[in-house]
Amino acid sequence: MNALDFLDALPIMLWTARADGVWTHVNPRWENYTGYQGDTPGYFGFEAALHPDDVGSTVVQWTEAVTSGTPYRAEYRLRRSDGVYRWYLTQGVKSPHQNVDVVWTGACTDIHDQKQAEQDAQNAREAAVRALGLMLEAKDHETKGHTDRVTGLALRLGSLAGLSVANLEALRLGAYLHDVGKITVPDAILLKPGTLTQDERQIMQDHVINGGQFSSALGFLTDEVLQVIGGHHERWDGSGYPAGLKGTEIPLLARIFALADVYDALISERPYKKAWTSEEALAEVGAQAGRHFDPELTLLFTEVVKTERTNTFSVSSRTCASSPVHLSEHIRALALEEAAVSVLITDAEQRLVYVNPAFCRITGYSREEVLGRNPRFLQGDDTSPEDKKALRDNLKAEQVTHQRILNYNRRGEQLWFEMHITPIFVQGRLAYFVAVQGDSSAQVVARQQLEWAASHDALTGLLNRSSLDTVASALTQACVVIFLDLNDLKGINDRHGHASGDQVIRAVARMLLDQVPEESNVFRLGGDEFLILIPGVAAQDGHEWISRLRDALTGINTGDGDLSGSFGMAHFPEEGQNLWHLIGLADQRMYQDKLGHVNRRGTRSVSPD
Repeated sequence: MNALDFLDALPIMLWTARADGVWTHVNPRWENYTGYQGDTPGYFGFEAALHPDDVGSTVVQWTEAVTSGTPYRAEYRLRRSDGVYRWYLTQGVKSPHQNVDVVWTGACTDIHDQKQAEQDAQNAREAAVRALGLMLEAKDHETKGHTDRVTGLALRLGSLAGLSVANLEALRLGAYLHDVGKITVPDAILLKPGTLTQDERQIMQDHVINGGQFSSALGFLTDEVLQVIGGHHERWDGSGYPAGLKGTEIPLLARIFALADVYDALISERPYKKAWTSEEALAEVGAQAGRHFDPELTLLFTEVVKTERTNTFSVSSRTCASSPVHLSEHIRALALEEAAVSVLITDAEQRLVYVNPAFCRITGYSREEVLGRNPRFLQGDDTSPEDKKALRDNLKAEQVTHQRILNYNRRGEQLWFEMHITPIFVQGRLAYFVAVQGDSSAQVVARQQLEWAASHDALTGLLNRSSLDTVASALTQACVVIFLDLNDLKGINDRHGHASGDQVIRAVARMLLDQVPEESNVFRLGGDEFLILIPGVAAQDGHEWISRLRDALTGINTGDGDLSGSFGMAHFPEEGQNLWHLIGLADQRMYQDKLGHVNRRGTRSVSPD
């Protein structure tokens, strides 16, 4: 077998390339996945299979690796032959040998589930962080809405200032938590309508330090997030607190957020002051450039606020030739009222004529990319056909619509929108649809996690007892029902501690999943009891499976030697069609096996049924 034959035989995507970076070979796994056969010399559909958003960065990384000779590593999405994109990690190394045709060899590994889990965890963390920020608003009712408003303002300024995606995310999380330290400030001080005493002012200022310590203790926030929390009361001239930082000593994200924070405070009513007009607040912010605020950022912030105040919705040239189109004040008010969440407006033909900054932030698309398009482009292969039809039917009927639907952001990641769509009529005729879309991804993930927890064992990840009814109702194929009870688990816990006992239980779960066919159902019923349903097994073959599992069980070390267990078996439908009856029968036979265990230590046979 030569080298290429070896590559072709492996069950993962593999490739080779010349010194100049041109691919010379891909194995069948690549061809089966992408559908590209490499009929043209040197072309295997690599760029065609890449997600459009990943082409530029991936080609740059590959070019840099080829030029420098350093190992190549990149994460990107590859399109399957059925059009579905999945995340892959590609790694390649250059051969140290000279004068060889194959200079680069590499492999593509599917990391889609890992990337999805990372995104789910990030969504859950962000939901928790935002909840903490909103919890403060419940304490300080006069600032209700402040968190979402300043977050939106800061992100728009950050985008204009050219922040990276990672820094924008850090800015958002920092904005959510910027005043979380005020939880430690007594209400008598926080809500005091008059001037604070010197001691009260110190307590109020300490909220920055307290907030930083609390946020740091969460354990998952980056330094950039903590810099927003700890630095947003510093001043450009060095007169701020808590550290008295000056100029560019103040972290950039903190300087950006300070502008949004102060501006919103000025235009909001507080116990100690009335709300300023936007013009008054903007004039004060401008007067504080070089004293309180970064002068350059102040100019950009002024541009952000003025753009929002004078914003006129325009129709893309792809939609019609006449532009701009001035929408009614009613529609403008609706959009501005919900500016903290995603807002979009289409014409009667469902072509986008406006999207707000929150839409761009959540989806990753710019206005220029979406105007003139039907919002259906956000849907994907996993979007429910029933949901798609319900949405189409409601829009066709020109009805007010409230619906949750699965969309995808620009990175191809799932995005659940809770949509409220209102048709707008002008002179009796449909003119626009206005949609307010809340990102409910975190709630969907939380619900899915709760549903999973309700049907799965937390220690092992196996199905639990409560999921038996669901499995029983779907049971139609002949299967063997095996009941397993571990011997001496209590002794293991007593001698080595419950942590060691938990390790043994997890090892048993992994062993069972490895040994039985993929379509089997494996349960942990609680404590040291497991249940295995193996479909497609005749009654006379069930003992073979018990022998196999018993042998595999002895391979698990308990610290005192090999593990053992007691087994019992029943068969569906030969011995009955009620799963609970069969489980009881298998349990009785397991007990017979356990009674004989003391007298036949090490025996592999199963007790007679």
